[in-house]
Amino acid sequence: MDVNPHTYQLDPRKDFYRGVPSILNSEEAALAYCFKIEAELTKTNQSCFHDKDFGPKDDDDLEGNATSLYFKGVKP
Repeated sequence: MDVNPHTYQLDPRKDFYRGVPSILNSEEAALAYCFKIEAELTKTNQSCFHDKDFGPKDDDDLEGNATSLYFKGVKP
């Protein structure tokens, strides 16, 4: 099967890990997502991408602080 990341259609049910749009389950989906981000940045004349799904949401988000670097929030 020849998959082209430029034409790959992202399916949130199968491509997003645990429903998080910026964590992808396959290389094809990840490349397609990168191309989508690049197109949106170009369209809006921006140069930086901010991943709103990564890390803590605010200073009180202890789970987000812990899990931003380690899956279970505990340093191995």
